[in-house]
Amino acid sequence: MMVLDYFKKKFIEVDLNPLNLKFRDEKTEKAFQDYYARNYAKTLKYLLMAAVFLYLAFLFVDFYAVPMVFKELVAIRIIFVVFCVALVSFQNTKFFYNHTRAIVTGIILAATAGLMGIIVIADNIQEFRLLGTYQYDSSIILVLLFLYALARLGFWWSAFTGWVVVLMYDIAILAVGNLPDYILVDRNVVFSAINFIGMLASYLFEYESKKAFYFQQKSALERKKLDELNKNLEIKVAERTQELEKSNKELSEAFGRLIIAVSNITNLRDPTTATHHEETAKIAVFLGEKLGLDHESLDDLRIAALLHDIGKIGVPAAILLKSTSLSEIEYEIVKEHVGMSVELLKNVDFSEKVLEIILQHHEHLDGSGYPKGLKAGEILLESRILTVANVFTAMCSHRPYRPAHTPEEALKELKDNAGTFYDPEIVSVFEANFEKIIGLLKK
Repeated sequence: MMVLDYFKKKFIEVDLNPLNLKFRDEKTEKAFQDYYARNYAKTLKYLLMAAVFLYLAFLFVDFYAVPMVFKELVAIRIIFVVFCVALVSFQNTKFFYNHTRAIVTGIILAATAGLMGIIVIADNIQEFRLLGTYQYDSSIILVLLFLYALARLGFWWSAFTGWVVVLMYDIAILAVGNLPDYILVDRNVVFSAINFIGMLASYLFEYESKKAFYFQQKSALERKKLDELNKNLEIKVAERTQELEKSNKELSEAFGRLIIAVSNITNLRDPTTATHHEETAKIAVFLGEKLGLDHESLDDLRIAALLHDIGKIGVPAAILLKSTSLSEIEYEIVKEHVGMSVELLKNVDFSEKVLEIILQHHEHLDGSGYPKGLKAGEILLESRILTVANVFTAMCSHRPYRPAHTPEEALKELKDNAGTFYDPEIVSVFEANFEKIIGLLKK
């Protein structure tokens, strides 16, 4: 019972009928037959070549056993060879594709018929009768081995063909009547044993072939479903990504407008700086690109440039709009705007770097700047860029206590103090792109 349950389980797991070795699902069975025919057609040419080689090899036996009728036997073998060659020429046709098993069975039976014809012809020769049919028994064995080991016809086709081969042999021997009954029985026992072993091998081979095909199809179906799932997932991810990108773009644009709006608050306190922050941001980002800053650093620099003077809303308007020079105390109050800017912005979701750029934008290379008196390497590159852009746009803007300087005068200020107040490399890049910067401001 345990053995039967084991085999029952094996056939159930692949949905296979154990009697006819066919899939219970018609679509799966048809797919297997198509798969079998398609792959078998590729190897059939080599099977036919092997059959022709074996058939012709026995010409040596013909010559040794019955040289008197050698020509007749050669003719029989050549007829079979021509038959096989003709079949090869049709191997890619639809008929051949649809009837592969029947055609291979026909080839094997044709080979057997040829052997039987040789036995009947040779029986008329006394020497052959004395020798018996021993030389040709091995031919029948080779035909059966070819059938079960190479032809791979499947269980039922192989069983049918194998027993027909044995039956044809018996008919031929009984027709010539030159073999004792006990020898005929012995040979039938040998041939039957080969048939039974071959049938078992064919059964197991067909089962394993269909089992492999079943799991291959199952795996392919699951892979197809997975591919469709992945494709749908990719589409959804792409759609969601587009939505997020759109939302991020809208949020970024809104954030940019908010920053500009906040920067304009300073303009309400000091109308003389109406375009100062946006112009400073344009120049700073331009210089940052020329100096190779990455995208994130450029964003930080642009935000810092737009908001660097936001702290001036804490400076009295009387000081900001004073038409004469500031006193020492008033100047100290103005210097506090840097710290006020950072204090106002530190609770907003800006990066620490943005706050640090703003905090350092009035520092000088020689340490004479404020609020910390930092020197050269202690000052962020972005802050040094903002310093140059800020000084240029501030000098080119009108102030209550002085008229606006020309761009050339502002450039001279930068060049004269490069290395002392301003980074000489940044000033050099500024000078090299002076005309482009002027054009940028005019847009």
